[in-house]
Amino acid sequence: MIWHLFPETIVTIFISMNFHTSITFHGEVGPYIYGGKPQGVYMALVNNKKTLVIKANDKNIDSTLSVFVGE
Repeated sequence: MIWHLFPETIVTIFISMNFHTSITFHGEVGPYIYGGKPQGVYMALVNNKKTLVIKANDKNIDSTLSVFVGE
């Protein structure tokens, strides 16, 4: 699926243990902050730091993720 997000919005994304979820931004991803245990999710930056790949490693994830994007 392709979703188009508007600047300065908050979005909820549900992730599955069976699939990778990727989010591609127009600008370079700056720091991202995950509020749960580090071993709860796998995250990687690819595509010149413009795509964040996320995969759940745990069944019960109830946390937040903040992503900061540059120009």
